[in-house]
Amino acid sequence: MFRVPITIHSPEIIYEYLEKRLGPLHMLIKKGQALITFAKEEDNARAANEIKDVILKGHPLRLFPYI
Repeated sequence: MFRVPITIHSPEIIYEYLEKRLGPLHMLIKKGQALITFAKEEDNARAANEIKDVILKGHPLRLFPYI
């Protein structure tokens, strides 16, 4: 599971980007952050390796492991 701050990007933009890039996912919005789990376990591993810090629409999109 990952957490993504939603201070810059809307949840819809984050969902659309990650779904196109990695595949189906589940998203829960809680206390100013999106909690994300991908439907396939291998997509979770790919997200951890490929999408740590990317630029989305001119602003950073950061995925942090949820602890």
